[in-house]
Amino acid sequence: MLDELGLTYNAELVYTALLNQRFTNIAQLASHLNLAETETKSALVLLHEFHISSSAEANAIVVSAAKAVQILLDKQESGLLELEAKLERSQKIAATFINEHELNIDSAENERVFGRERILRRLSELGANAKRQVDTFAPKAPRSRTTLDASHKANLEILNRGVFSRTIYLDSASNDQRTQDHLDWLQAHGSQVRLTRDLPIPMIIFDNKAAVLPLNISHAMEGILVVKDHSTIQALSELFELIWMHATPFGTSKNLAADGLSEDERTVLRLLNQGLNDPQVARKMGRTDPQVRYIIKSLKTKTNARSKFELGALAAKAGWLATL
Repeated sequence: MLDELGLTYNAELVYTALLNQRFTNIAQLASHLNLAETETKSALVLLHEFHISSSAEANAIVVSAAKAVQILLDKQESGLLELEAKLERSQKIAATFINEHELNIDSAENERVFGRERILRRLSELGANAKRQVDTFAPKAPRSRTTLDASHKANLEILNRGVFSRTIYLDSASNDQRTQDHLDWLQAHGSQVRLTRDLPIPMIIFDNKAAVLPLNISHAMEGILVVKDHSTIQALSELFELIWMHATPFGTSKNLAADGLSEDERTVLRLLNQGLNDPQVARKMGRTDPQVRYIIKSLKTKTNARSKFELGALAAKAGWLATL
């Protein structure tokens, strides 16, 4: 049961035994639980590291069940806070990227391209060479018919080769019919689209190997920086993943109005209801464990639940499980 809060199965067995009975040595405790002594020792060490027991010995004193659960919940919460801090750090990196004093944009690995025609040609080359994935921050959608046609052509060339495409637009994009039609077109042709309230900078990442940023955010087509420095690409990719996780899938606003849940929240609830734990949910969704924990945190906030068990009960009471 406590494995869903981060405690291993063996550690839970050992904790429960110590909670109800006193033992003099590891051999006695291991025999009582039908575990190997090495397994028992590892469980004791974990309990001590989590500050659930007074020591890593068989005669350790353990905290109450309520205190143990609170410790595990606090530990999960600290992981979420670390994730949020990471997002903030990544956003600062993106916001200051163009500043030469923050990152070395004059690296020999990077290149500057000036002039609209040269920029379009370089973007076309990068798109043509993409083999796996293209991720985009798009604060502004294409407006003119010529720009829209060019965007559709470039996206089709990528999508028709089976390249995975994800784009994040601003929430305000849904207020304009022409932009809505463009986003509908992208989704209809296989691209994934999400909306968010803020984007730090226009950006395109190709295969996590090259990133394109504007040299002037206000006039993106005056000049671009093509970044190939590995550490910078990694930071920008992490930024995209974190903002993508928080963004709302385009076209789900009606669903949100009905039950207040995002698509990801509905998926997590459905998988948890099937009995899957956090790592299993993460694997099913193609997410990381911290991302899934963040979604669960959001669900707990919406229901005022203190644990996943209470979350399930409150979700059922609200009728959410019946609609999954």
